[in-house]
Amino acid sequence: MKPSEPFLTPFLKGFHNNITENQLEQIYPVWTYSYLGMLAIALLVTDLARYKPIIITEALAYLTTRIILLAGHSVAIMQLMQFAYGVATATEIAYYAYIYAAVSSRHYQKVTSYTRMAILCGRSCAGFIGQLLVSLHVADLYTLNIISTVSVCIALILALLLPNITSSYLQSDNNHAQPNAILSNVNQMPQTDETADHSASQHQVNFQHDSTSANQLQDTPENNTTVTSEIKDNQTIPLSWRQQILKFCHLFASQIKSVYSNRTILRWSLWWALATCGELQVGNYVENLWDVIYPSREHNEEVYNGLVLAIATLLGAAAALALAYVKFDWCIFGELMAGMVSILDGLLLLIMSLTNQIWLCYACYVIFRASYALLITIAR
Repeated sequence: MKPSEPFLTPFLKGFHNNITENQLEQIYPVWTYSYLGMLAIALLVTDLARYKPIIITEALAYLTTRIILLAGHSVAIMQLMQFAYGVATATEIAYYAYIYAAVSSRHYQKVTSYTRMAILCGRSCAGFIGQLLVSLHVADLYTLNIISTVSVCIALILALLLPNITSSYLQSDNNHAQPNAILSNVNQMPQTDETADHSASQHQVNFQHDSTSANQLQDTPENNTTVTSEIKDNQTIPLSWRQQILKFCHLFASQIKSVYSNRTILRWSLWWALATCGELQVGNYVENLWDVIYPSREHNEEVYNGLVLAIATLLGAAAALALAYVKFDWCIFGELMAGMVSILDGLLLLIMSLTNQIWLCYACYVIFRASYALLITIAR
């Protein structure tokens, strides 16, 4: 929970840092490229590192971001802050991958809604608290950053206390198609009753086949001895790092091939990439747009960025929670809804770029963020 996030641009352009508009144009793009580069690395190492170290890295990067904001003033230091923020946001995928690795596949729809709701509720509470403290003149923007730093420190402690996800734990649910970090961010489509029944029957057939094969092997003493020795070898000889990396690369390549051979997943993945790219860029620059329309320094920092973010994320959280209990065939109507809402979002962004009315811009952003939260939950 970081109540200072909706007020980043007013804080940077305020009296504490006194950064100009032209200097902001040198600072904000650093996050875009650092996020892109670190995301590719995070996707590759998250499963190999068993999630928890990446979550700790995320918390440390957020803490670094907050410390730089409190202590730094120059453009170069703020560019370093944006790089640290890019590392933090890129490694967020480890949180989702950790959750999916810790639960059974039959709970994915509810887990997806609960995790999205938790994140959105946290952001909403942070927005309300930040706006309340600023509007009542209880705290200035620097104090909000101190509160955010304390919150990040608590998150780091909780990350250190998370239980480890071991390879044996992952293998225990491997027969239920446990996803890795790529699958958890791409293939979290809600499961229909027909696919669930098919999976259960297929699992039962495979189990019977394995049992029959095992009985046939037990009839022959030589086979029994061979199987026993192989099991002992597998248990007593640990895989080296090189073998683990090669095994991971082979599994990674096979899963990528398996996932993207499905045209439905391929279409949703393409939409996911474009929609997420647009949402991240809007989130990165929208505060700058608001400050151009309604300069915070000219109005003594009396802005309502926190309230707008709180309302937008609260509506998104409500939509994410509702989807946990909605029985609907998104495979049929999901793509149609995604297309219609994407067109609506494009029109909203066009209005935001052309208007000089701050409250109209605020309203368009609320609708944009709420609709994105709805569709991204469906895509998962």
